[in-house]
Amino acid sequence: MGLAALGAATMAGAQPRAGVACSEATPVGKTVARDGVTLRCTRTTSGNVWRRVGAPAPSARPGRYLPYSAARVAATPGTKILFFHADWCPQCRKLDQDIRANKLPRGVTIFKVDYDSNKDLRREYGVVIQTTLVKVDGKGKLIDKYVAYEAPTLDNVTKALLK
Repeated sequence: MGLAALGAATMAGAQPRAGVACSEATPVGKTVARDGVTLRCTRTTSGNVWRRVGAPAPSARPGRYLPYSAARVAATPGTKILFFHADWCPQCRKLDQDIRANKLPRGVTIFKVDYDSNKDLRREYGVVIQTTLVKVDGKGKLIDKYVAYEAPTLDNVTKALLK
């Protein structure tokens, strides 16, 4: 059933359900309680939809570990961390393996930056040793920095940068 049909069904008196379109007559922000669940009519890019109150935002996607590119960092929503990695560095390899072996927190993306070939980026963030992780905001400005050389685990990175 398409969104228009779902909206018509809701308008015709059907009970609202999470993920179903709100009718055009339903004001954005209206809440209803049904079977112990509270729903709110929410504006989205594809139209107004009923969402559970307190449910995670659709943008809170699973954590990801991606190769670095400036365009990819700029286009990625959520928390962004740059991991300055060198293939020749044993501590970097340990952290890389630990990141791959464990689940990243929702909404967090770690970008693997080649330490040797990104000297300008290293200079921009004051990175002087591999295993440095830099948390940046949506405009690429430094928020926080952590060197994981002594304890190269995702758990330590999470404690240091996602406090």
